[in-house]
Amino acid sequence: MSSYRIPIYPDFIRSKVHFSDEAHPLEEQGLIYLPYPSVANLLGLLWLYKLHKINVSHLSKNNHVHPETKQVSKHMKEFGFHILGRAIYDATFSEMMRPFAHVLSVVHAAHGAEIIIKARIAEEHPLLIFKSYPKSSTTTDMLSIEELFEYGRTLMYSELPEVLWASTGYRIKQLNRYQDFGNLRNKIVHFAPPALDASTETLKFTFEVLDYMVHDFWGKSFVEYSGYWDDVIICDGYLREQLEKLNIQVHPETQKLIESID
Repeated sequence: MSSYRIPIYPDFIRSKVHFSDEAHPLEEQGLIYLPYPSVANLLGLLWLYKLHKINVSHLSKNNHVHPETKQVSKHMKEFGFHILGRAIYDATFSEMMRPFAHVLSVVHAAHGAEIIIKARIAEEHPLLIFKSYPKSSTTTDMLSIEELFEYGRTLMYSELPEVLWASTGYRIKQLNRYQDFGNLRNKIVHFAPPALDASTETLKFTFEVLDYMVHDFWGKSFVEYSGYWDDVIICDGYLREQLEKLNIQVHPETQKLIESID
C-alpha cells in the first residue's frame, strides 16, 4: 500500500498525515488516515482544525477524554433512529385528534437528521461534534459527559455536512434538499407552519435523503423504529400505502424490509 507522510503547519509541526487508499480517517494513534490522494480531504482537515482549535492528530484513540464519552455515538445513533421513527409515524397517519402532527413531523425529522449525522461524526471522535468546549478550569479530572452538556456547544444543523465530509470523507448526496429541509424546520419552529403538505415533505426527506444516508453509514434502515410508536404502521400496510401514493423512491433494502414485515 502506497503512503506519504508529510508535516502540516503552522500548529501541526509535530503531526503527520498518512495518505492511504483505505478511506477511514483518524484511525491510528498519531496519524490521520485520508483517502489517497485527497487534497480536498487534507484541506477539510485543516479547516476542521481551524474550527475546533485542537490538534487533530491526538484525536485518534480517544485516550484523553472520560471513558463514558466513548459511548456518545452509540447513544446518539439509537436516539436519532427513535426520533425518525416518530417523524414517520406522525407523517403517515392523519391529524385527526392529533393537531399539528404533520408539521411536528418536520421538526422531528430535522432533529433526527441532526442527531444521526452527529452520531456518525462522533464515531471518529466525540469532540468533533462540538464547536466550543469546556475549559480545563471547570474540572480537575478528565472531560466528562456532564461537563460537555453544561459548558460545550455543538455544531448547528447547517454546519454538519462540511464537518461530516472533513472527518469521514462522506459527502451528502442531496445536500440542497438537506439544507432546504433544515430551513423549513426553522420556519416552523421560529414562525409558524407555512402552507404546504408537511407530511409529504417529511416522508420524502426521511426516505429519499436520510434513509439512503443511513444505509451508507451503517448498512441498515431506521424504518422499523416507526413501529415503536404504532406497531401496525408497517405490518398493516399503512406506511407502504403512503409511500406508493406519493411515489417515494425507497432504498431497495428498505423496500425489502417493509415487504417482509407488511
